[in-house]
Amino acid sequence: MSVDATALCFGAHPDDIVIGCGATIASLTKKGSVSAVTFTAGIGGSPSVDDTSSIIDVRQKETERADKVLGIERRFLLDASLPQLRSDDVLLRQAIAYIRELRPALVFCHAPRDWHRKHSAVSRLVEQACWQAGNNVYPEDGEPWRVQEVLWYEVLNLFPRPTIVVDVTEAFERKLEALRCFDSQLEVLPGLVEYAESLGRSRGFLANSDFAEAFRTSRSYTRIASDPSELVRGDIQ
Repeated sequence: MSVDATALCFGAHPDDIVIGCGATIASLTKKGSVSAVTFTAGIGGSPSVDDTSSIIDVRQKETERADKVLGIERRFLLDASLPQLRSDDVLLRQAIAYIRELRPALVFCHAPRDWHRKHSAVSRLVEQACWQAGNNVYPEDGEPWRVQEVLWYEVLNLFPRPTIVVDVTEAFERKLEALRCFDSQLEVLPGLVEYAESLGRSRGFLANSDFAEAFRTSRSYTRIASDPSELVRGDIQ
């Protein structure tokens, strides 16, 4: 069975994916297509009361610019609220359908213990979707597809012990360029670009490189190795 997409990235907000795994994405686009799913439009990220009515359009345009920088081919917006993220079966089914349609080798998502409620809610929903997508259920949502690996990324909550640290030195400037596309959020979170650069350098120390991004593998998603050689593969880098 051929893999159509190299990676599918899930995030609660438009800029989360850039912060968490932007440089890794930029590197992976050399191997194949990368798509992204955003669960909320980011209406809470307005830098002032006067911008509240237009912030969704602003963030959409910022996201489109950032996607071009990183090489993300397709971006899907679900525009969900927090109650929906916690309990809505419709969102789960949509996530399953995206996984089955795009058939990614890798899925990137928030970590389940992220302090932000929407981040952690998205993490739990996506893990469930990855599991269900590989089972023979919901036939109307496409044929079953099992991803090879589910990787959690860091945003503001850092992993005390990452499972994987990826050298992203060559692509790191593209990550920073993509972050700078989110002008509205640089007002909300001043110093965000500098934070990302500092984090990249600290993770680079672990990888013996200039810059790196850190991940943890999902504990509830079982990886299947069809051959012992897969235990020592290094293809995600």
